[in-house]
Amino acid sequence: MRHSLKAWAVLLLVLAGLVVGAGMGAGCARADDAELAVHFLDVGQGDAILIELPGGHHLLIDTGPDPATIMGHLRRHGVRRLEAMILTHPHHDHIAGAEAILAEIPVARVYDSGKPHTTRTYERLLEALRRPVEEGRTRFVLARAGMELSLPAAPPPSPAVRLHVLHPTDRLEALSINNASIVLRLTHGEVAFMFTGDAERETEERLAKGADVLSADILKVGHHGSRTSTTAPFLDRVGPRVAVISSGRNPYGHPHREVLERLRAAGVEVYVTGERGTVTVFSDGMRYRVRSER
Repeated sequence: MRHSLKAWAVLLLVLAGLVVGAGMGAGCARADDAELAVHFLDVGQGDAILIELPGGHHLLIDTGPDPATIMGHLRRHGVRRLEAMILTHPHHDHIAGAEAILAEIPVARVYDSGKPHTTRTYERLLEALRRPVEEGRTRFVLARAGMELSLPAAPPPSPAVRLHVLHPTDRLEALSINNASIVLRLTHGEVAFMFTGDAERETEERLAKGADVLSADILKVGHHGSRTSTTAPFLDRVGPRVAVISSGRNPYGHPHREVLERLRAAGVEVYVTGERGTVTVFSDGMRYRVRSER
């Protein structure tokens, strides 16, 4: 039987209430021990970003639309544990692989926007989370603006990696699911990344007008390159040199031509996973390099 939105919102809050604190204690591209590697995985029409921290710890932002595809990527990259799985918002193309991951790989923390959805995919995810959360194997955290996720210390000579939540706040009622997406800024020394989920114009405008530091060398383009996102004021504030669009074959026309034109007019180098395959950005904390592979 399908449950109501209210019932699933209650379960979401129950899971969050079990949390203590908000910190967190073949042929694929790999980083050395002092490098950060951010893999924008080729998962088709969806998002999945595997972050390999200096020293070998792993984080995952979103899980793509297909469990077999994401599990294949994680095995190829030798992922045996996730320090965090960050689910930017509960649409199928961002969370469909999460249940399979929880069944096979220990996950220290799961971060959620707190905006519930009534799809069976999201319901199954919350059901899969209940036991590991109750048993203390996984912590469930509602990501909120101003939060910094504590990460395993980077081994010398690598500079520290810091990951900040820029959005959402607790005021989710008036926001669409896309606009309640978790937005993150990651820094590794002098190199910065912006991860936007499917945030659209409304959220981008709020961020562009705010006091948060938004500048980033690498931008994960919002909503698969849809014209609903990557607005000019937001792009001006971020000022990226590289943009990655996670998009595969789709009926929506993603990425939209006007977004590609806006990025290229700003001098941004654009990579689309549906054309280039997995796109990996390596950082030593001072410089970065980009590699793509199918």
